[in-house]
Amino acid sequence: LANVVGGADRAARLVEQLMVLARLDPQTALPPGQTVDLTALAQQGVAEIAPAAAAKGVEVGLAAGGTAPVAGDAVLLAVLLRNLLDNAVRYTPAGGEVLVSLLWCVFWVFFSGVVCGLGYAEAERSRVFDRFHRVLGTGEEGSGLGLSIVRRIADLHRARVSLGAGPGGRGLQAEVRFPARLH
Repeated sequence: LANVVGGADRAARLVEQLMVLARLDPQTALPPGQTVDLTALAQQGVAEIAPAAAAKGVEVGLAAGGTAPVAGDAVLLAVLLRNLLDNAVRYTPAGGEVLVSLLWCVFWVFFSGVVCGLGYAEAERSRVFDRFHRVLGTGEEGSGLGLSIVRRIADLHRARVSLGAGPGGRGLQAEVRFPARLH
């Protein structure tokens, strides 16, 4: 029974992600005039992922200084953040830490998720954004769509996504740079 429930949950997540991709594919631009505060979005995302992180023994934190306004779609940005946080918690071993940082500069808002756990080999980093690509040997389940959705949403927001080694060369750091909304 547990296997059936687990399979149904995985199928529901896959269908959800395929539907998100189907909605994103034809879009070429976002509606103008919307402003989203990434700090508020990050607070909500961290609160939502906290129970799953606690169940796995992973600590989740947020470091943000004030508001971080960007032009964008709040629903899509929440999906971007959820996918990054879900991957971070999923691939960080028990006892590890996921830290979400926001830094506002004059022209960019930096969103950085630091995973002090498993990282990707440098050769794998560019491929993880491909649809259905999965890194073998992790022991984790998934469809390989989460990071391709992140990349598509970032592209629509004229943001840059990059993956690099975490602090001290440990784990992985995902960085999303958004053009800042200047007032």
